[in-house]
Amino acid sequence: MNEKAFYKGLDPKRWAAQDQWAIDRYGSAAEASIKRRNDLMSGWTEADGKRIIGGFQAIRAEFVVALSQNRPADSNEVRAIARRFLGLLNETAPAPLSKAGFLNAVDAIAGNPHFRSSLEAQSQGLADYVVGAMRAFSEEIV
Repeated sequence: MNEKAFYKGLDPKRWAAQDQWAIDRYGSAAEASIKRRNDLMSGWTEADGKRIIGGFQAIRAEFVVALSQNRPADSNEVRAIARRFLGLLNETAPAPLSKAGFLNAVDAIAGNPHFRSSLEAQSQGLADYVVGAMRAFSEEIV
């Protein structure tokens, strides 16, 4: 599956802006990571892409429900959602993320206006909630 097929139905300008934001913020390391992600995705089938996208959508929906139920971001239930999120992130990376790599992903969500606006469009306060849950879960990563 190529990058264009993976992002089919998603706003390509938005994805390009997110990638550019990461490159501007993190430099050549982000650029290399984006290339590795795209290279990895090139070996995916359409079913793989749909499964990954569906997984991220389901996890986002779980965070929305947890937030609406006022579940603490550091609760075991919400940490489990963050754990599944890490599992999907690892499927989009050429190697499992370290704790530092996961925290870089947290920083990207916390600071990237595209991620934040997308999360906030679903539920007010969701961006900070997800970031808090991910930071709480990161304590479990060895």
